[in-house]
Amino acid sequence: FALPLLAHLLIFTPLAVVLLISGFTDLSRQKIWNEVTYPGIVAGLLLSLVVYSPYEAVIHLVSVVGVFSIGILVMLPGWMGGGDIKLLMVVSAFLGPAGLIQSLLYSFAIGLIWALTYSISKGYITQVFLNLWRMLRAVFRMLYYRTTNVSYGLKVEDQRSYIPFGAAICLGVFCLYAEYRFGLEGLIYCMKQL
Repeated sequence: FALPLLAHLLIFTPLAVVLLISGFTDLSRQKIWNEVTYPGIVAGLLLSLVVYSPYEAVIHLVSVVGVFSIGILVMLPGWMGGGDIKLLMVVSAFLGPAGLIQSLLYSFAIGLIWALTYSISKGYITQVFLNLWRMLRAVFRMLYYRTTNVSYGLKVEDQRSYIPFGAAICLGVFCLYAEYRFGLEGLIYCMKQL
């Protein structure tokens, strides 16, 4: 992130546009459009080639492939949607693996606060903890009995369980940018002090 101002503008302006559009559509329509994320991935990789170096561009490409691979595993049980995975691929294309991990820390913190607030306001918090208990119990049974034939016993998903994580990703990247660009002491600084 120790880049001149022009490089910051080249990297963060298109990234901000993709994040803002995706965050807005995720909040309003519960959808992150492919028409925004796919060009964002390509633009991020091309700009990483221009702004950083060919070596860094390859690292960013490997990071995008890694996000895709891990994203498939996270998407299969329904923990995260495909649009969220593609948006993380965009972040990885622009910021690389280090920027992705740091922005994910912010995104998870924002998403956790958002989910708890939303769950409490919708009267869904008891069901959240019941589902968490059932999931942990099933994992324990799988490990103890060494089997994969254990169901979670989760209730059917309803609209109250949807959390727009694309908006949390958007806010997480903006928090990371503010921390580095303006020298704010945020979550990353606090973790370095531990």
